[in-house]
Formats: sequence, structure tokens, C-alpha cells
Amino acid sequence: MLWRGYILPRQLNSNYGKYAILINALFHCVYHFVFGIKPLIIMFPMLILMPLVVSKTKNTWTSIIIHTLIGAPAQVMIILGVLGN
Repeated sequence: MLWRGYILPRQLNSNYGKYAILINALFHCVYHFVFGIKPLIIMFPMLILMPLVVSKTKNTWTSIIIHTLIGAPAQVMIILGVLGN
């Protein structure tokens, strides 16, 4: 909600222009840095795709649904030890 619903619309309406999506993705990378560099490399395409989808649809729910469909199974696999170190 914070990145796509509050920050992204303000970035799109600011001087960032077409770079707002990339800047939003980079800030989101900083937020997800605690997961490590390898997961960030894997996540980076999604971190670009999600603000792009939200900016095109003008709907934050699309990002919430995508994040849930991808993030929830990944978290379960991390808990079960399928993913991770």
C-alpha cells in the first residue's frame, strides 16, 4: 500500500516523469534488501513490473493481488525450507 498506493502516484506526478517507475523499484529494493542480494536479483523484474501495472491500471489492488499470489507461496516455501540458504 505504501509503495504503490501512496508513493508511486506522487512520484508519477512529480518531476521524475518516466523514471518514476524505476525510482520506485529501486526504493523498494532498499526495503527488500534484508532478504539478501540473490533474492533481490530474482525479484527485480517484479519490482519493475508491479509499479508499471499499477500506473497503467490506476489500481493498487492489482499490485496487492500479484504480491499475494507470488509472495505468499514463496514465504511458505521459505518456512518449509524449500527456498533459502
